Amino acid sequence: MSDGDANFYGLSPSLNYTFTDTLSGFVFGWWQNDRYNIERIERGGSEDDVVGIGTRNDDLYEAGGGLVWEFTPGWSLNPEVLYIRDKSNTVAVNYSSTEIWITLRADF
Repeated sequence: MSDGDANFYGLSPSLNYTFTDTLSGFVFGWWQNDRYNIERIERGGSEDDVVGIGTRNDDLYEAGGGLVWEFTPGWSLNPEVLYIRDKSNTVAVNYSSTEIWITLRADF
């Protein structure tokens, strides 16, 4: 069943900083609230056990940061980390993960 259209609002601050000519870093956050408009029946342990009627409401979070290191002209190394958390009053939509990656980049 679809939860319908969603109104949303959020916030996304970020900070970028240059430490030296060859090293910089960044951090960011992101938050969004989604409020869906179709009501659903919340059931308990059986079909006859109705807990209540409500709409889906999600809070989505991301936070991350990383570095950019130019170790030789035209080449950079970028380690990054990202944390994701999706929090909902609907159990099936709750989710979290942490991602870490390193990118080697050549400019030409």
